[in-house]
Amino acid sequence: EYSTEELRFMFSSPELFDEICVVYSTDSTDVSEIGVLYASNEENAKILFEDAKGYIKSIQEQKSEFLRNYSPAELQKLNSAEVRRYGNYIIFTVANPEDKSNKYKKAETIISN
Repeated sequence: EYSTEELRFMFSSPELFDEICVVYSTDSTDVSEIGVLYASNEENAKILFEDAKGYIKSIQEQKSEFLRNYSPAELQKLNSAEVRRYGNYIIFTVANPEDKSNKYKKAETIISN
C-alpha cells in the first residue's frame, strides 16, 4: 500500500487510477523498477500515461549524476526507461533491454486475453 503522499510524488492525481503495483529494488545502486497502473476510463488513462512519463523523467534527472559516478552500469537502464499504454493500462519499466522486452511481451499477452 502506498500513502497519498507517496502516490503524489509519483503521479499528480492518484485518484485517477483504480489499481497500482510498483515493484522496485531497495538497493540504491540498482534502479530496476516496474509499474502497472489501471485507470477506469480512457481519459484517466491518458492523464496517467503523461504522469508516468513525467515520473520517469523525474527519476532520470534525480539519479543520473549519482549513477554516473557510483554505478555507471545502471545508467543504461535509467536512460532506456520506457512507458507504454495498453488501453487503460499504463506500464513503465526501468530495466535492462532484455528484461524490459520480456516484461512488455508478458503484459501484452495478459492484457490481450
